[in-house]
Formats: sequence, structure tokens, C-alpha cells
Amino acid sequence: MLDHLPKSNALEKRLFEYICLIQFVIMTYLMSRALLNFGWTALALMDLVVALIGLLFYLLSKYKGYFNLLRIPLIGFLFAASVFFWYRLGGFYGTTATAGISVGLVAIVISPARKKIFFFLFSAAFIITLVIVQLQTNWIDSTIDKSVFPINYIIFSMAILIITYMVKSEFDKERRKAVKQNIRLQALNEKLVETISQKEQYINELGQTRDRLIESEKMASIGRLTAGLAHELNNPLNYIGGNVQPIIQDLEDIKQAMTYRQLAQTQQTFTEIHNLLFNIIEGSQRASDVIDNLLKISPKAVENQVAKISLNELVGRTCVLLQNAHPEIHFWIARNEKLVILGNPTEINQVLLNLLKNAIDAVQDCKKGKIIVEVYWENDQSIVNIKDNGSGIPAANLSKIFEPFFTTKEEGKGTGLGLYISHGIIKKHGGKIEYSALDPGTCFKVSFPSFQES
Repeated sequence: MLDHLPKSNALEKRLFEYICLIQFVIMTYLMSRALLNFGWTALALMDLVVALIGLLFYLLSKYKGYFNLLRIPLIGFLFAASVFFWYRLGGFYGTTATAGISVGLVAIVISPARKKIFFFLFSAAFIITLVIVQLQTNWIDSTIDKSVFPINYIIFSMAILIITYMVKSEFDKERRKAVKQNIRLQALNEKLVETISQKEQYINELGQTRDRLIESEKMASIGRLTAGLAHELNNPLNYIGGNVQPIIQDLEDIKQAMTYRQLAQTQQTFTEIHNLLFNIIEGSQRASDVIDNLLKISPKAVENQVAKISLNELVGRTCVLLQNAHPEIHFWIARNEKLVILGNPTEINQVLLNLLKNAIDAVQDCKKGKIIVEVYWENDQSIVNIKDNGSGIPAANLSKIFEPFFTTKEEGKGTGLGLYISHGIIKKHGGKIEYSALDPGTCFKVSFPSFQES
């Protein structure tokens, strides 16, 4: 964990900057006094150099990352300057003693945590060495008592250095604890975020599963309802359809048994009866078609007939069939890929027919009706786009287009089941059907999972 500790913190950097500024102020003051008393001497020049170095280090520390590079050079420079002033000012006492103690204190305070003990010992050895040299040699010419003052300063210096070292040690210890706690808190926070993300994912998956179950139950309910309705309605429709043809045959027999005069007198009645019977046949067929569409919502007879389907071929055959039936409409087909899907050919063909018939109905009133069919590959999906330049779908109806029995066509021209059945078939095949508006017209995008042979 200690490897993750930062080399410095904001407090140490701020102390470093204050020390540099104090160094600049003090040395500028001493230079001024030296100039007034002695003029430009080596002492005044050294005061100026130390002041400028302090200012330079302060300015450089403002740049990111420079503080860690500067603090050890500053400590070394201050020790070197102390030696100069100790020699020039007559030994370790008064101003030079205060400066020596201050340099040792600064070295401990701004030194890196791992090098703190080194600078403490070096500062103590530095002060003791200066005193010993002063007492044992004649390098320093001083009128001060060599045996009393330096020893007193050593005792005083050691006390200050020890106190400073202990305070710095406690500070570093508390900072280590804070850093460790921050690392643990960060790890816990990341774990919490990950847990929340997983919970949200689980909730979304549960919501999707719930929606699928609800949709499946709806489809099952509609399937049961439509199967029952189809059974109940088909029987009377079969009776109706089966009885119309005998009635027509009986009417023909009656006509043959009548004289020409009787036939002429009742011709209008027979015509009316024929029209009524034709309406009965057409109505029965219409009802049968609706029932067939209802049964196709969840077809059981063909649900297991799964095969490989070439989308290009299926789209091409369907478009050619409708093009022949509607020569006034221009079909444009873009088949860029040889795509194969796995599904029920009858159901997929039904989807294409439903969407293309809707497109044909949409462009019937256009002077130049155009339908564009695009087949292509996108994000591991086989895509079929069916576009038309018709009038489009009103925005108010967009939320209803996949609902059963919803239609905007005239009465008798649509059951409202085409898109609903298509949506169910595509969903059963693991695909998706989407609508988007064009200017002008509409676009239905059908996507299937692509089949790739292993």
C-alpha cells in the first residue's frame, strides 16, 4: 500500500513556497544592511544570490511537478550558503547559528518522508561539524568565547531538530493513514458503483423478461381466443357457404321449369335474388379471410417448418409478383449481399407481402408511385428496408400501427391485422421491425439474425 503514497501533498508544497518567499525577504533585508554598512562586498553579493535563488525556486514551484524536483536542490543550496556565511561572519553564533538551525529545520520539514531521517541526521552532523571545526581550528577569527556559546547553540539546535523531526514523523504517519483510507474508500466506491451497475442491469433484464412474459401471455390469450372464435364462426360460415350453391342450383331448376312469359315477369326478382346470394358469398368469403388472418397470428400448422431462406431470392420473387399485378408502380430493388436467414419461408413471405401491399396502397394516389426495397448486412443482422413515396403515416397513429385491428384504410379494404401479424412473426424469428418517416413516404426496416453455416 505504501507504494501508492504520493511524493508530496499540497501542504508541503505550500510550506516550500512560503520558505522560498521568507528566504527572499530575509536575504534582501540582509543585503540592504550589508550595502549600507560595507557597500558591494562578497557578503552583499552572496545575500543577493541567495535572495534571487529563493525567488527563482518559488516561481518554478508554481509549475506542476517541479516541487518534487526542487526541494532537495534547495536544501543543498541552503546548506552551502550556511557554510559561506559561517565562514564570512566569524563562526557558529548569533545570526549564523540561527541560520544553521533554520536550514536544518527547513531540511526536515520539506524533505520527502522516506528521506526525513537522513536530513535530520545530516542537519545535526552539519551543526556539530561546524562547531567542532570552529573550536579545534584557527579558520574562524572571532572574539566570541569559543568554549561556551557554540556548545549552548548545539544543545539548543538539537532540541529544535528533534522536536521538528518528531512533529514531521507524526504528520507523515497521519498522512499515510489518510492515504490508505482514501485508497480503501476509493476501492469501496468503485465496488459500490459496480454493484449498482450490476443491480441496474439485473433490474433491466428482469423488466425485459417480465415484458416478454406479459407479451407471451397476451399472444397466448389472443391465440386461444382466436382459435375458439374461428372454430365457432367457421361452422355457421360453412353452413352459409354450403347452402348458397344449392339455392342457386334450385333457382336454375325453377327457371327451367317456368315458361318464357313467367320467366320474363320474374326476371327482376331472380336478378335481385342472385345479387343477394352473391353478397352472401362475398360476405362469407370476407369473414373467412378475417378468420384466416386471425389464425395466422400464432400459426401452428407451419410453426416447425424452419429452413434456410435466401433473402435476395425471396424478395426478388415477391417484388416480381407484385410488379406484374401493379405495372403502374415502379419497383426498385437493391440487393447488395447474398444473405441467408433461418426461418419459416411461408411466414417470412407473408411479412414481405403485408409490407409491400401496404406500400402499394400508400402510393396508389401518387402520379409516380415508387417502392424501393433494399437488402443488406448491418451489425451482424440481415436487413430489408421497404420504402415508398406515399403520404406517410400521421404522427397520431404511430403508436397504434402494430396494434391488432387498427387500420386507416377504407372499410372493407383492410382488417388491421397485417402489421400486427408481421410484428409477431418477426419477433418470433428473433428479429425486429421498425418504422421511420421519409419526406415523402415511409420506411419499414425489418432485421433478422443472419444465419452462418459452421
